[in-house]
Amino acid sequence: MTAASAGSLPRSGGEFAPNAYRYFDFTISSSFPIPELPAAPETTPALAIAMSPAIERGDRFEPVLEWRNSEGDIASKLFAFERRLVLDFPGLGAFEVSAGSGAVRCITGGTNPSEAVRHLLLTSVLPLLTAGRGNLVLHASCVAIDAAAVLFVGHSGAGKSTLAAGLAHEGYEFISDDCVLVTPSRDGALCVAPFDELRLWPDSAAALLNDASCTGPVPGAPGKLRTNAHGPVHRATANSVPLRAIYVVEPMPSSSSPAIVPLSPAEAFEALLSNQFRLDPRDEGCARAHFDALAELTASCATSRLQVPRSLSALPYVCREIVADTRDRVE
Repeated sequence: MTAASAGSLPRSGGEFAPNAYRYFDFTISSSFPIPELPAAPETTPALAIAMSPAIERGDRFEPVLEWRNSEGDIASKLFAFERRLVLDFPGLGAFEVSAGSGAVRCITGGTNPSEAVRHLLLTSVLPLLTAGRGNLVLHASCVAIDAAAVLFVGHSGAGKSTLAAGLAHEGYEFISDDCVLVTPSRDGALCVAPFDELRLWPDSAAALLNDASCTGPVPGAPGKLRTNAHGPVHRATANSVPLRAIYVVEPMPSSSSPAIVPLSPAEAFEALLSNQFRLDPRDEGCARAHFDALAELTASCATSRLQVPRSLSALPYVCREIVADTRDRVE
């Protein structure tokens, strides 16, 4: 499609305030509180966020990209204009992103976003913007085993969060749920968490957490529960952790036996390609950066397919197999 002109949607006002927070490994400023994020020292922010009055959200234009949920319904749309992008979440709100991804305006009206809109900002918009700058952000959960990061990638509902919670329940350090920034380092790659939250289905939460750990439902994800940041899971203390292994989670019938199947670099590349955050599909430079980062990652980091039975009773055994396999990779 041809991008609409910048004048097709009116620009909105709003002043940025110096409330500073850390997200991944950079600082953002916001005109409204974001209690889910840790405070950051005052410094020049990489990203500024503000509220804006409700405006026309582009319904009469054709989106350049649509994301669908596990039921096949449209969860969000991306509209592209000359100097900005609009991420629209039907029925909830929209986010206007400036050229260069340096400023975000929450287009919902009022001065403070609802909890649901704030959740979308943290779990969808900010990971997409981070990826839009050429960074590799994977749709994954992450734990640390013996001070080394282990990633679980897979589609929504595959069991990534339950695996991370299960390992944390066994005493290993929880790093992140749902998305992880992977950055290159001299000795391989580092994993960086966006913020401290774990989201589980009620049966997993009941089996792995105590009642006081669950703070309420996940906005926009009916049925899932949020955990307290200071609950009974073991949290990683480091901001970034060296990566040792990647597992592509494949849920299996509850009667199946768990299995770990090594993947070739080409197979791993294909699996991770479909589990990365990507903002604008027309951005060829960003696509090349992601392609190169994935090629380097899959050439250097062992990746396996993890076949997991859909049964909480099998979780302790699966966790032991993951720990043993991860330790076998140590030279």
